[in-house]
Amino acid sequence: MASMDLQEQVITRFSDLLSVPRETLSKDTVIAEVVKDSLHYFELFLELEKALNTKLSFDDVVGIQTINDVVSFIEHTHVTHTEK
Repeated sequence: MASMDLQEQVITRFSDLLSVPRETLSKDTVIAEVVKDSLHYFELFLELEKALNTKLSFDDVVGIQTINDVVSFIEHTHVTHTEK
């Protein structure tokens, strides 16, 4: 289960990046439905890379559909990095 604090941080960050009201986003929000265009989608994932200090592969990005997927990805990435 995703940490509520992390989930709220991701939702708030996406709200800022997408320039949409925080209240319109939830863990189930489909990212492709709220981005303006493909460039905006790309920029969003560049910001995610910066925040995680990592590089995302095409497979990573394709697998991320919802805000909850982002939270799960961050949790998995954090666990992977701390186990090494």
